[in-house]
Amino acid sequence: MPLPTFAIVGAQKSGTRWLRKNLGAHRSVFTVDREVEFFNHHFDEGLDWYRAQFEGAADGMAIGEATPGYMFHVDDPALVAQRMHGSLGPDLAVVAILRSPVERVRSSYVHHLRRDRIDPDASPLTFLSELDPDHDDLGIVSGCWYGRSLQPFAERFERLHIEFHSDIAVDAEALYVRVLEHIGVDDPWVPAALHDVVFSGRAQVAKKFPDHPIFEVSDGELAEAIGSRLFDDGELLEQIAGRAVPWIRTDIELKKEAPA
Repeated sequence: MPLPTFAIVGAQKSGTRWLRKNLGAHRSVFTVDREVEFFNHHFDEGLDWYRAQFEGAADGMAIGEATPGYMFHVDDPALVAQRMHGSLGPDLAVVAILRSPVERVRSSYVHHLRRDRIDPDASPLTFLSELDPDHDDLGIVSGCWYGRSLQPFAERFERLHIEFHSDIAVDAEALYVRVLEHIGVDDPWVPAALHDVVFSGRAQVAKKFPDHPIFEVSDGELAEAIGSRLFDDGELLEQIAGRAVPWIRTDIELKKEAPA
């Protein structure tokens, strides 16, 4: 069985599943319908195990997987990139889709609250401000360290392509076609359900915890709680992306406007 020709490495809560499912709907693309987690959690299973995950892929297709954990600070992106380079080669097409840290942190908090991984009585702002990214096993804050997480991939793979979550709302079809082109698919066919694949646990959490403060805190307060741990990473991210990152100035202004 063939090995992947592309990999979506993250970031979590940024549209990776939306992208993976829609790519998998394309007639010239095969994607695994789950997070494989080979290069961070199952590498000891061996390359034959990894190949077996792509059963059903046909010759000539673009073949890929999406594992947001590949960018997780606690999972060592440098080691992941090294393993990926050694197993799949330097020509692998790597894709990252990124979201404003303020939006992503809120979404991640809701995600783990829904799964009972966070004390529902904890203050979100206190929790976030005291969270040590080096011991952030859930990746709530450190999952937004985009620059330092992508740098090892940029050093090893020339074909690194970065998209932004906010562009899904602006022009999802254009984003989708750009990724198709990056992974080597010339057919610009777009699935009819492109706009229908939405994943969010916010409604379920709001029903379970209708008055939870995570829904009440402002973006500015979240930006303040996150602090310079993330905003200092923006310049590196812009260097890697080769273009302006849309949320950096906005989030910095939110931080400045947060209540004292």
